[in-house]
Amino acid sequence: MQESREKAVNPIIDRRRMLSLLSSLPVVALGGKEGADAAPTPEPPSTPPVTAKPTLFSPQSLWNATPVDPLLGDVPISSAQTPWIEEGAYASRIFFAAQDDRPMTIMGRTGGEDIQVANEGVGRAVGIPRFPADTMPATGTDGHCAIADPATGLLHSFWQLKKVGGQWRATKYVASPLAGTGFGTASNPDNVRASGTSSVAGMMLASERGLAVLPHALALCLDLSSFSSGPVFPATMEDYKGVHGDYTGKPGQSFKMGTLFLLPPHFDAEALHWEEARVIARTLKRHGAYLVDATIGTASLSAEIGSGWSKSSVDGVWQNSWAQDVKRIFGALRAVTSVAGWLDANGAPFTPTPWGWQNILSMRGPWSAAGGGSVLGRYDGAVDMLLVPATSAPCGMFKRLVRRDPGQTASWRQWMTGQAFFSNPVLGAEYRLAAVGAGAIKGRLLFLNGEYRQVGATDILSPGEGQTFLWPADATLVEMQIDKPAGPQAGMRLELTTRDPRAAA
Repeated sequence: MQESREKAVNPIIDRRRMLSLLSSLPVVALGGKEGADAAPTPEPPSTPPVTAKPTLFSPQSLWNATPVDPLLGDVPISSAQTPWIEEGAYASRIFFAAQDDRPMTIMGRTGGEDIQVANEGVGRAVGIPRFPADTMPATGTDGHCAIADPATGLLHSFWQLKKVGGQWRATKYVASPLAGTGFGTASNPDNVRASGTSSVAGMMLASERGLAVLPHALALCLDLSSFSSGPVFPATMEDYKGVHGDYTGKPGQSFKMGTLFLLPPHFDAEALHWEEARVIARTLKRHGAYLVDATIGTASLSAEIGSGWSKSSVDGVWQNSWAQDVKRIFGALRAVTSVAGWLDANGAPFTPTPWGWQNILSMRGPWSAAGGGSVLGRYDGAVDMLLVPATSAPCGMFKRLVRRDPGQTASWRQWMTGQAFFSNPVLGAEYRLAAVGAGAIKGRLLFLNGEYRQVGATDILSPGEGQTFLWPADATLVEMQIDKPAGPQAGMRLELTTRDPRAAA
């Protein structure tokens, strides 16, 4: 059912990083005492820089974007929550890997090879090629921590990372692109935070102290009573138990995971007592804050551990003026109901890519062996490819994908089986299939109807090739097929994209 076929150019793939992985592939809350202000208001920097380039993510990440002409709702965040800047036990910290940092193997929470690797759908040990010696996760039960590795372009994020004896352990791990969106995608929705984001996304960094306005949106967390179920773009996830009763927000008085909040234009940031509060307020007027996680009893913004953004306590004395500043900020935040457009980090207009226009195919398993036998390949989230080791005979694998059923409870979670789309393809729409990878390996899609009869197929594509085609109107089931001849190791990802307006809805 070919309509056009040509060489595909994909700027995302880091060929050297993938080949390196292939070469090693085996054959198979802070507190304070209430009191009077005991410290003078710190003087702001004499010449604070007004702007700076974001440290993390793409210039067109919504974390780094500015909404144009936003309209705000009128529902406030509940005043029953304690306003807070979290930079202690339940915050996070980012460590930057250097070329001479040593590798580290991270085991599961009890010492086994069973870390939950987000988006792979498996448990295994994780090898970090460069692990800074001073890495220290948060001491709270979340144990958040992230390592940025500029050499590989990856952000390694952990949940419940801790050192037991001489062994590092974690419950959950994900590798995501440093230059990516900073949110989950249609093909890789999961991360270590409930919203599908890293714990350092939207975090106020220690290195950003001294700026007059931060160059990115902030990360907002609210009490469970402020939530209603069903994440909204750009959040891809929410708390697992949110749909089963943990989210207790009342209709019309609650918010969904992923909601953007802003301070209104008339909010007087310069009237606040503390410079840190003024910077936060200016940032919330320009970039806002995304709702990314749930708390118990607090409304908080995330700051890097020990960064000094919070002034709730100075020299061990509670600062009433800081508490009042933060209370004013949270009391004025309102949810964004619409925007006229977006400006990226460079000030250029752009349109965020909706889920349905992103790559909607994932190479995660479960895979089945063609003709029986054992499945030899495995999906690796770090390179976002199915990696197949060297074989002495040809091998083939396939997996089937069904449409996500929006009528089911928590339908957004159906992708976690590995057998459902996160974002459904549009029947009859024009799609492009691109093969990305290296080595001798090929792939294609077969289309089946509700009676499991084949109603179409794409061409068989090798890495670097692509095809544009119309999605069969009666294709409700897709079979992805991967074949590799005898010979050296190889890896592949199939990408399925469209620009049909119906997919953007």
